[in-house]
This record gives sequence, structure tokens and C-alpha cells, in this order.
Amino acid sequence: MCDVVVAGDGVHIDPTAWEHTGGRVGPFVLVYADIAAVTTSEDPITLVHGVKEGVGLPKTKIGTWHHDDIEDYFCVHKDGPAVVLELTAGQRYGQVVVTVDDPAAVVTQIRARLDAAGTASAAAGTT
Repeated sequence: MCDVVVAGDGVHIDPTAWEHTGGRVGPFVLVYADIAAVTTSEDPITLVHGVKEGVGLPKTKIGTWHHDDIEDYFCVHKDGPAVVLELTAGQRYGQVVVTVDDPAAVVTQIRARLDAAGTASAAAGTT
């Protein structure tokens, strides 16, 4: 499962070696100013649509999906819940969806950082 680390400079997304190889995306950082909203999803597989570049097994989606001139990044495993990060226009991805053990806790951490950075509109997303 991808590591999601909420740090001072942004949200770090760090795929495992297998996810990096299969999904063709290495580690990256989402700076707080680029996050438009953060929510959770109990069924993140339903958010996947478009043409894939990466691993698309049943209930496992890792990599980039392309649709409507937008790319979305998914690191979603099985039936696990996920953090959903909606990004501002002009970013590499429209959304980043990552399965984590406790998405509510991760969302709370990210919203606290967004509030501290003065990005109140992003903190207003719903879970």
C-alpha cells in the first residue's frame, strides 16, 4: 500500500517498489496550495474511469487514468477505504486517490495543515 505522509511541505505519496513498477509512477509531493479539497471514500474503485496506464486488476487500481484531458492517480487496493485529494486546475493530476488504513485521520491531518496554511476552502471538503 502506498505510504501517505502529511509533512510540513505537503502530502507525500510514496508507492512501494511494486506499485512504482506496476503503476509507472514514483514518489511525489502534493503541496498544500494545490489541494482544492480532501475527502474520504469507502468505495474508491467506483471513482476510477478513463483509459489506464498502470495496473488494473479486479479491485486493485495503481497508476494513472486519463479522461477528458485530465489524469487521475490511483493507488487503490481491494475494498479498503481511501483518501481522495482533489487538486486545483493546472496540476499534473485532477485527483489523487490512495487506500490508507485510517482515511479519516489522514484527512484530519491534511485539513489541519490546510487551515494553518490559510487554505480554508480546501479544508471545507466533506467526508
